[in-house]
Amino acid sequence: MSTGDTSPRPPRIFISYSHDSPEHAERVLQLALQLRRDGLDARLDRFETDSPQGAPQGWPRWCAEQILAADFTLLVCTATYRQRFLGLETYGQGRGVKWEAKVIHNVLYYREVNTGFIPLILSPEDTDQIPETVRDASHYLIAGTVPADAGYLDLRERLVQGRSWPPLPLPEPSQAPPAVPWDAAIPTGRVWESSEHITQALEQIQQAQTTHEHRSRWRHWVLAMLILVVLGAVGGLGWQQWQTRHVLFDPVALKARMGAQIEETFQAKLARLKETGARAPQIDGLYRWREEAEGQLDQAVAFVQRISETERQSLTAEAARVAQERGVEAALELLTKRLEEAGERHKARARELAEAALFKADLHETRLERTEARAAIEQAIALDHGWWKPHNRLGMLALDQADWKQAEQSFLQAQLLVTEKTDEASVLNNLALLLKATNRLNEAEPLMRRVVGLFEVSYGPEHPNVATALNNLAALLWATNRLGEAEPLMRRALSIDEASYGPEHPHVATALNNLAALLWATNRLGEAEPLMRRVVGICEASYGPEHPHVATALNNLALLLKATNRLNEAEPLMRRVVGLFEVSYGPEHPNVATALNNLAALLWATNRLGEAEPLMRRALSIDEASYGPEHPDVARDLNNLAQLLQDTNRLGDAEPLMRRALSIDEASYGPEHSKVAIRLNNLAMLLQATNRLGEAEPLMRRMVGIFLIFSRRNGYAHPHLSAAFQNYRTLLKEMSLDETEAQQRIDSLGSEAGLDEDQYRQLVQTL
Repeated sequence: MSTGDTSPRPPRIFISYSHDSPEHAERVLQLALQLRRDGLDARLDRFETDSPQGAPQGWPRWCAEQILAADFTLLVCTATYRQRFLGLETYGQGRGVKWEAKVIHNVLYYREVNTGFIPLILSPEDTDQIPETVRDASHYLIAGTVPADAGYLDLRERLVQGRSWPPLPLPEPSQAPPAVPWDAAIPTGRVWESSEHITQALEQIQQAQTTHEHRSRWRHWVLAMLILVVLGAVGGLGWQQWQTRHVLFDPVALKARMGAQIEETFQAKLARLKETGARAPQIDGLYRWREEAEGQLDQAVAFVQRISETERQSLTAEAARVAQERGVEAALELLTKRLEEAGERHKARARELAEAALFKADLHETRLERTEARAAIEQAIALDHGWWKPHNRLGMLALDQADWKQAEQSFLQAQLLVTEKTDEASVLNNLALLLKATNRLNEAEPLMRRVVGLFEVSYGPEHPNVATALNNLAALLWATNRLGEAEPLMRRALSIDEASYGPEHPHVATALNNLAALLWATNRLGEAEPLMRRVVGICEASYGPEHPHVATALNNLALLLKATNRLNEAEPLMRRVVGLFEVSYGPEHPNVATALNNLAALLWATNRLGEAEPLMRRALSIDEASYGPEHPDVARDLNNLAQLLQDTNRLGDAEPLMRRALSIDEASYGPEHSKVAIRLNNLAMLLQATNRLGEAEPLMRRMVGIFLIFSRRNGYAHPHLSAAFQNYRTLLKEMSLDETEAQQRIDSLGSEAGLDEDQYRQLVQTL
């Protein structure tokens, strides 16, 4: 190695590799350590894992920062690495959960042949595994042990470029390599019980109801006989009317009646939707309504119970007794008639009638009648406008329907009227959730912290309501990338739920899943895995092995196993997920499409592209039928399939799919959106691969312009801007433009994007 002047900063080297096996990871580790011994600032994920803070910004963002800041990036090429390098970015835009790892995938995909990206192979057999986008670059074979290996000595000569530096400190590496999580879409829609478990639950409800009715009638008969003996006669009071007014309120029986009504209505509406060929979004909406109605049950029964304990003769208490004895429809008839009869005389009974109107809304919810429920809530507001509760209920209904303006107005009005601390906390919690949903995170945070404090004072620090508030606050902190602050809140919420419900309760599974997702986001997959396995166990025990909740838990676990390169373990789980979703939702539901895409990604990673392709085509067909041919999810599927076709050298088949994906995203997001830029880049690179450079140039130029416009509007460089410039420069070089003309084209990009000369120069310098 030649020796020159010592530079104040050694070259910064980032090593990009896949975790194929412990032996492979160990060879990469030894390479990184030797580079540091030779004075080169080598960066490796395993150097970060055991640091005091880990990677506090999250592993996906850490990877992107390392690549953007590196002087050289070493690509350790294997079969697994090649597939991930060429394919992972394709799946970075799912519905469900969206990992920041897509940034690094996009950056890697954008980079073209250049001096900064250096392919390495550790075995001669891996020569063919160098990705096409860097295959023209000089690569190095390091088949032996560093530092004596000849390939390593050549690589070191390339990196030091005639200079030398003293050895750098050697970090203490982790025992196991971390992995950036695979970010294929995870179903985000809620899931529900299978018909078998519904049947069992209904049978239990019916048995409990029959027992209750027998006991209730016996009590009524005995009481009636005693009264008849004492009074001699009851006058004109009929038996049925007496029974209605004097039956004892039973919250268990009321909840059973209302729950049975929800299920009966759901099944009837679902059958009608399927008969009429409804699309998946309508079916999803029905499932959401059912879950929201079931979630409202406990609050509705508790509301009635409080009223019945203090006002046994109120209209709400009477309607509740009718509902538990004769059903929801009879109670609705009673409430509708009595509220209409009240008319102008309601002022003296305003609160009682408003309470009855809210219970009427609860009954409409059991029939999944949103319009009628909203009308009943508005009726309660008209009856007693100064009561906070109906305003809060209207806000909750509007929030569920994404009617942000109405929700905020209602919550603010409820906040003005509320008097009790516990009620204030409920309203503030709902308002904070609205602010979070509308991305006003700075306004939401102080409210959420106040809610935690109010619940702690009102219920005690170990109450489940406190756990719910802690989880909401943790989710907000996560959304602002403050994962270090979110984690202790999630752990405390989990501890509270375990103590409150027991270790095998579904609420505990939800808390475990939240914590596991956070650990995954900070690349602590070894800690996340046992939590995910426990979630699977709880869901199977709680819902049965065929429930969609089980499918979602299995899907998360399978993706984690894939991220840790245990593909043989992940594949049977993913296949089981596909089957469970097909049974639960039908074979043409978008959740099935998502599961198919995940399975296809795994098959692609194991180089089984022939098996992956039909799964991708089926997923595309499902999403087209579910959402229509112009939906962004369809564009994602088209792009995925096009990338696979390109990877199998069927460029003519891939091109029309890429053009259609570009057209859909332009219509969906507008012509200056970053997703449009990604589609432009993909299409331009395909044209470049077919030597149609004149067609590729305006697309590539427009892509760079979109990222420049983003940078101008947001005050910082888009993460993909550097790679975009690199791609464009490479294209201009292939077009045989001289350096002056190429630079003129690049310099003119700034003014086209609305940047003045100084802004453009400063932006380019930051890259």
